Amino acid sequence: MAKITSLAELTDVASDDLFVVVDKSDTSMSDSGTDKKVKKSSLAKSLLDFFYPVGTIYETTSSDLDTVAKMNAHFGGTWEFYGAGRVLVAKSADTEFDTIGKTGGAKTVTLTSAQSGLPSHTHDVEYAENGKYPVLNGGGSDYNLTWGTSGNSSPELRAKSNTAQNASQAHTNLQPYIVVYRYRRIS
Repeated sequence: MAKITSLAELTDVASDDLFVVVDKSDTSMSDSGTDKKVKKSSLAKSLLDFFYPVGTIYETTSSDLDTVAKMNAHFGGTWEFYGAGRVLVAKSADTEFDTIGKTGGAKTVTLTSAQSGLPSHTHDVEYAENGKYPVLNGGGSDYNLTWGTSGNSSPELRAKSNTAQNASQAHTNLQPYIVVYRYRRIS
C-alpha cells in the first residue's frame, strides 16, 4: 500500500507514493479543507504538461541530454530531434515566414548576373598617342601592355563590351551560428 508523503520527509519517491495537494480555491486554511491525494506519476505529468506542453522546443548544450532517449527519461513525455541543421525564425506576416513548420533557405547560393552587380557593360579606352593604341597580351593572371599602330593619325575612343554572366561557383550563405541539441515534445 502506498504511503502519504510529506515534502518535508521527501528523499526518495516511489511511483505509487501519494502527495498531498491543496485545492487552491479552498481559502479556509482549515485542517478539514479540500486536500487531495495524487500519485507521483500524475504530479510529474501535470508539471511536465505545465512547463513543457506538447509542441515545446527545448535547446541545450548538455551532453547529459544528447539523445532522444535521454530526453524522454529525464523529462518524461516523448521528444524528437527538431530542425537539424536549421535555425529557427519567428512566425510573421511575411510570405516566407507565415506558416509554422515551413522551411526554406539554402546553405550555398550561386549568384545570377543580376544579383552579382555585374550586368552587361562596356569599358571605354582612349587612344591618346598619335597613331598608336594599347594592346593587352596574355591570359590568366599575366598580361603585358604593348603599343600597336592603328593607322589613324588622330586620337580615338573604342569600347570593349562585356556580357552579363552568372557566377561560376556557389558561395557560402550561412549566418553566424552556434550548434546545440534541439528537441520538440510530441506527446
